[in-house]
Amino acid sequence: MSHESHVPQPSEHPPVEITARGRVASRRAFGRALVTAGMLAAGIVSVRGLETALKATFDKPPAPLTKELSQMKRELGQPVRYVANLAAKPDQVLSSDIVETLGTSKYLVRQYTDKTLPAGEPGSVVNLNVNYYDTGSSTPHVPEVCWAGGGWQESGNSRNTFDVKGVVRKSGETVDLRMRLISFAPPPGVPDKNSAGEPVYNNVAYVFHVNGEYVSNPQEVTSRFWKATYKYAYHCKIEVTPMDPADGRGIRVLTCTQEEAKRIVSDFMRAALAEVEECLPDPAILTGSGDAAPRADAPGGLKKEGGHGATSQYGVCHCPWRRSLGGHALEHGMGALPPAPQPGSRGPHGHGPGGAEARQLQGGH
Repeated sequence: MSHESHVPQPSEHPPVEITARGRVASRRAFGRALVTAGMLAAGIVSVRGLETALKATFDKPPAPLTKELSQMKRELGQPVRYVANLAAKPDQVLSSDIVETLGTSKYLVRQYTDKTLPAGEPGSVVNLNVNYYDTGSSTPHVPEVCWAGGGWQESGNSRNTFDVKGVVRKSGETVDLRMRLISFAPPPGVPDKNSAGEPVYNNVAYVFHVNGEYVSNPQEVTSRFWKATYKYAYHCKIEVTPMDPADGRGIRVLTCTQEEAKRIVSDFMRAALAEVEECLPDPAILTGSGDAAPRADAPGGLKKEGGHGATSQYGVCHCPWRRSLGGHALEHGMGALPPAPQPGSRGPHGHGPGGAEARQLQGGH
């Protein structure tokens, strides 16, 4: 009688050595997990201990504004020189996609008129654009990246710095404020020289308020905003653009010499800086000697906000034109604009692209 041998299947009798090996591997994995958890816990304790020892704050909370930027005074200067007629031209309310790409919901885009000049005279209208970032997580948004990306041709002698002499800060201190001037070639059909033969441009100037100090270029923002001993890290871009009053709608950038642009911007900043600072955090909160809580008329705790966009030598460009050609004008407060420039052109009169930004401005880096 024959006997058939039964061959055990793997599921019936697992080899003893495989089972033992699996148990060893499981114990090792569990051990590694415990070690990792222990290291993480030790790291957290070490960081907290280091913060205490150094009197430092590594995970910085958002720094609240003292009051909303929209509450900035409509009349600037002593005596009053600049007036914002919000009934005729309200502050810009940006669309949600523009706010997202800008990287902050704390902004002010407003036009002021110089009442000491005749209506329609060059220099009588300026556009103020203030962007506030309550943490250091967002990179500066600057026109030399956005406008050029929208089709504008930056001039060869652009990116000049100039000092605004005798600016009075909120504290009463008088300082010389260094700003950066960005100049673009006039659009097609607009002369590139004035009647005196001097070159003319479309100009915009800006300065950054970083933890209570002022710097004039984006690199300094990223190098100065984070200090371990500060409880907060924040920055704010203040951008001023001379506008063409002859336009009538306040949507075209003034074409003028760089010296004229510097004068217009300087006069405005002497009247405006202290009022912008009235909205910004008290620098005393950086070291814990001031009260970080906002006033009753100020916004509540601000959420941490960030942005996204195209990487450039200055960091990230938060420009809506990357989605719809024309994103920059609205972010920079330029108003409704002509169609976006064709490839190879220098853009429409007065500014870069139109599109989404133009719709935004019809409503202001």
